[in-house]
This record gives sequence, C-alpha cells and structure tokens, in this order.
Amino acid sequence: MDVPKKIRLLGHFKKLFPVWTMTLQARVVESAFDSDLAAAKDWNSRQEIISSRDFELSEFWGAIDSVRSDRLIKRARKLHLSLAGR
Repeated sequence: MDVPKKIRLLGHFKKLFPVWTMTLQARVVESAFDSDLAAAKDWNSRQEIISSRDFELSEFWGAIDSVRSDRLIKRARKLHLSLAGR
C-alpha cells in the first residue's frame, strides 16, 4: 500500500482518535523516508532527505501539539482556571 493511501485510510479515524491517528500518519511518512535515507550515497543527498522529512513531519507534530493544547485549554476552563495570554 502506498503512503498517500495509508494516510487517507488513517484519516477516517481522525475524529475519534486525533492524536493517535496523526501519530500513526507521522510514522508512515517517516518510514517512507527511511528507505530513501538508506539508499542515499553522499552526505548532501542525506541532508536533503532529512530536511524534506522534517518539513513533512512538522505538519503532523504541529497538528498534534495544537490538539493537545486545545484539550488542555478546555480542561483549564472546566476547572475555572485563568488563562494568561488568552
């Protein structure tokens, strides 16, 4: 199964399990880059692959951080805690 298909398939679970789904999607992307890294011959090509991988993964990790932050904010509001800066 190819990477975009795996990501789309996992996307069906995003409403129920957003952090779990995005973590698995990030792992799929990371494993796709692993084969390219293993095949890279020189240092420059490895660095390009690593920077591309990090750029792609930053979207997933940013989304996970956003979901976690939103959950913490909702929990704080339920406990009637003041939120500085919001």
